[in-house]
Amino acid sequence: MEKVDYKKKFKELYLPKTKPAKVCVPKIQYIIIDGKGNPNYEEGEYSKAVGILYALSYRIKMSKMGSRDIDGYFDYVVPPLEGLCVQCMHIGEFDNEPETVSKIDNFIKENGLQNDIGIGRKHHEIYLSDPRKCNRTKMKTVLRIPIKKI
Repeated sequence: MEKVDYKKKFKELYLPKTKPAKVCVPKIQYIIIDGKGNPNYEEGEYSKAVGILYALSYRIKMSKMGSRDIDGYFDYVVPPLEGLCVQCMHIGEFDNEPETVSKIDNFIKENGLQNDIGIGRKHHEIYLSDPRKCNRTKMKTVLRIPIKKI
């Protein structure tokens, strides 16, 4: 099975600009955590979940199994986020994310779109930087909000 480098194949999804943009996310499998708590608290549930996420991702990347084979290794696989979304690269600490989310919200309103967060569609954050290993002021996180046309 051929390994896919998603950052290269779907560059617009994983390396967006710091200005919001509308994208159509194709059906792709992800490893997703539903984090809770303050991400700044190193011993908290959220930070532990991120650690597990990075460990699983690394294990899959370094193993011979491809990302398409992950279903059999998990009791529950979350359906992939797909469809229309607005996304933006957030650079900096978690506490400053509301500024980027505000830019996304303004883009949604200015372009006649509607936030579509609800059952089956959630706000997503794609961590490109491991917060346990990098300067938090330089962390890169893709913030993605599902939308629909009005």
